[in-house]
Amino acid sequence: MLTVRRGNSETDGIAPAYTLAWRRIGNSLLEMMFPCKCLACGEIFRPRSQDADERPLNERERRVASFERAMRVRLCPACLAGFAPAVSPLCSQCGVVFAGREGADHLCGECIAQPKHFLRARTVGIYSGPLIAVIQCFKFKGMTALARPFSAFLFEIFQENWELGDIDLVLPVPLHPKRMRNRGFNQAWLLVRDWPERLRKVYCGDSGIRVRHGILVRNRPTAPQTGFGKGDRAANLKGAFLVTDPLSIARKRILLVDDVVTTCATVNECARVLLAAGAGQVEVLAVARTL
Repeated sequence: MLTVRRGNSETDGIAPAYTLAWRRIGNSLLEMMFPCKCLACGEIFRPRSQDADERPLNERERRVASFERAMRVRLCPACLAGFAPAVSPLCSQCGVVFAGREGADHLCGECIAQPKHFLRARTVGIYSGPLIAVIQCFKFKGMTALARPFSAFLFEIFQENWELGDIDLVLPVPLHPKRMRNRGFNQAWLLVRDWPERLRKVYCGDSGIRVRHGILVRNRPTAPQTGFGKGDRAANLKGAFLVTDPLSIARKRILLVDDVVTTCATVNECARVLLAAGAGQVEVLAVARTL
């Protein structure tokens, strides 16, 4: 007969306590031997422990706590405190955060005057302070390991804003092949590359959401948008994007993903091209949104 040994109530907690103690000692030794260097200010620092907060958190507090979990070993406490989450009140279409912190979401003046081709855009934070530094390290300094925490954070915002069944297809905003060769990677693709794994875990199987790249391509090089006026930005992007497989997007509800949304010119042109090729609707998710 197989005998099942039951735990001793007096000693059950000893092994976990020792494990936790040794883990803390190990982490302290690693921090002493390999100190963290802040990606924003360059200072050497020791990450502070993040205690669990049992009280209910509002949207802003949840966003700040998530950012601190993702970046606590990459940004010093002072720079971490400079993160500005992109939370209400904001434009219900383009997602720009309003300066006034009172009131409900509503359309901004620009979206009233010139509605976008996408339904709405949502982002993790405002493109300022430490978020600028971390994104620039990711895009321009080859720190592609940052894709993992960014991906997790984006997925969290996705779950907050979209229900299962709202989206059929997730597409990264594409790079032109020449820029892709120079940079070595498309940062927007890295942000969603592991989403199939996340979707399977969260929805316990097939969610029905497909994550693809190569369907929307940039078929001609464009000058960097920085420095262009609003009208010139749109002209710079005219004819830059192409759908390679219209049947794969027919009537699909598409989520476009990018790293930074500035004037919305790029994602708006992508949305226009996708809709013209037969997509049902287009929405946008990005790491950061400029003011």
